[in-house]
Amino acid sequence: MPPWTIRLGRVLLVLALGGWVTGVLLLSSDADTSLRSAIADRAAIRAGIAGLLVGLPLGSLVAWRQPPVWSGPITGALASLAGIWTYFYLWPHDWQPTRWEAWKSVATVVSVYWAWLLPGAVVAGLLAHAWCRRDLPQAAWQLVEDTMESPSRGGPDAG
Repeated sequence: MPPWTIRLGRVLLVLALGGWVTGVLLLSSDADTSLRSAIADRAAIRAGIAGLLVGLPLGSLVAWRQPPVWSGPITGALASLAGIWTYFYLWPHDWQPTRWEAWKSVATVVSVYWAWLLPGAVVAGLLAHAWCRRDLPQAAWQLVEDTMESPSRGGPDAG
């Protein structure tokens, strides 16, 4: 499997989990909703699905071969806004006249919950970026090869 597909899968996982966690946190902030019921709530699961759908086009920004550091938080913020819009486009509320009016719902949610959304988006973007920059199996194998070839580290040529 090519490394970029592994990195893209990691980004999709982080964005889907980020959407779900954000949905759980926003639902549990309501006094009438417990954390246990928010975890399995349909709205939280839909938020995770929206994060996954948004991750498909935006994930490539973070899944570059050597993504710059700024790509993680920017992609996280863009994915957060696009995820909220996708959520309200796919599952509009009764008070939303048409699907294309989803931007009004996005503006309302962002203006009310910005203190939760912005840090969550930046952290999700940074996590996706950090996880993408480490191809763990390849990095571990390279460390073993370097150790075996280096005389100063007790490799086969150490005398």
